[in-house]
Amino acid sequence: VIRPNEITDVFLFKVNYREDNVVQVSACADQYEFNGKSYSESGRYPQVIRLSDGCDSVFVLQLNLSSISKPIINVNKFVLGVVGSYYRYQWLKDGSIITGATDSTITVTENANYQVIVYNENGCTDTSENYYVTNTAIKALGERADIAIYPNPSNEIVNIRSPYPVQVQLTDVNGRKVLSQNSVESFSIKTLPPGMYFMTIRDTRGLLLKVEKLVKTN
Repeated sequence: VIRPNEITDVFLFKVNYREDNVVQVSACADQYEFNGKSYSESGRYPQVIRLSDGCDSVFVLQLNLSSISKPIINVNKFVLGVVGSYYRYQWLKDGSIITGATDSTITVTENANYQVIVYNENGCTDTSENYYVTNTAIKALGERADIAIYPNPSNEIVNIRSPYPVQVQLTDVNGRKVLSQNSVESFSIKTLPPGMYFMTIRDTRGLLLKVEKLVKTN
C-alpha cells in the first residue's frame, strides 16, 4: 500500500496490445475450453496468461466453432437414407468405405452393417451408429424354397403356400401383364387362355422372391 508523502519506488508495467497478436482456433464442437474458460459461440476473446517468470502473455483468441449433429439412418424398404441435410456423405459397409457411395441415400443389396459419415462445410464430421441389414434380396432369394405353388399345370385355381404374405403378377410369353393381386394365398386363372405364363412373386415390400413358369391347361 502506498501512503501519501511516502517515498518509494514505483514500477509501471505496460502491455502493448497489437491487433496481429491473434491465436486462431477452429473446433468442431458446441463448446471450447481455453485458459480456464468455456466458450459456446464463435468470436474474438482477449486472453491473459500468467507466466512463471512474472510476465503476462496477452493475445486475442479468434474462435470459430462449427458443430455437426450425429447422423441418423432412416429406412425405406431397401434404401437407406439420412435424417437431415449435410454437405457431404460417405457410406460404409462393415466398417469399409463403399466406393462411389457418396449420396444421401444408398440402395443395399447385401446383408451387412451399414454406417454413414457426414461432413459439414467446415470439414467437421460425425458417423452414424451401425444399421444392420438382415433382409435383403440375397436372404429372400435364399428362402424362396419356402414358397410352394400348386397345382402346376392348372386349369382353374393356383395355390401359394408362403410363410409371409405375397404379391403375384402373371405375364404372358410376350411380357403382357394379365393378372396382378396382393396378399394372396390362391387365385383363379379360369378365364385365361390355355398356354404358358410367367408368375412373379414378391413380398409386401416389393422384394422379388420367385419367378416361375405356370401352365394353364384346357
